[in-house]
Amino acid sequence: ALRDVADAAGRANLADDEATLRVDLAALAVGAWSRPQLERWWLNDAELALARVAGPDDVRHVQLARARGQLAQARGDYLESERSFADALVDAEHRGLWLLADDLRMDIANSQRKRQAFAEARAGYAQIIAADTRRWGPEHPRIAHAEHNLGVLEVDAGRFEHARVHLQRAIDLSMRFHIVQQ
Repeated sequence: ALRDVADAAGRANLADDEATLRVDLAALAVGAWSRPQLERWWLNDAELALARVAGPDDVRHVQLARARGQLAQARGDYLESERSFADALVDAEHRGLWLLADDLRMDIANSQRKRQAFAEARAGYAQIIAADTRRWGPEHPRIAHAEHNLGVLEVDAGRFEHARVHLQRAIDLSMRFHIVQQ
């Protein structure tokens, strides 16, 4: 449906809107479909649409850099994904896009975990938890997400008692947040 809307925007000569929609489609789909050729096509399509209407300082380039990282991660090229995420992180921080920057830090730590660089990923998750605790408070759902990922890392590393602590913390935080939301 988003693709159809992007096509309609293009036919109506709404080039900037078309580029935004194509970037949004790439950001949502790339790395999530397990169809790397199609995802690469969506990414290329978004890059071309954006190049027609925006300069290099356009914020949508950050979204595409993250999508490039997600595509590399989906292919199993974790070092390349970390480079793409790191480039996007510098750009996001420069622009003050703090939530996106936080997500990119998580992306980097996840790539490190997937390539079994456990010490690096562990440090990344710990930094995310510390920063999110300062920013949002000790019981925010973003902390549950980081605790969950840290628990998965500990399972991958064979440190099951450590994993249990982090996964239980993630469950507890998620349950508290869910109860508060009701």
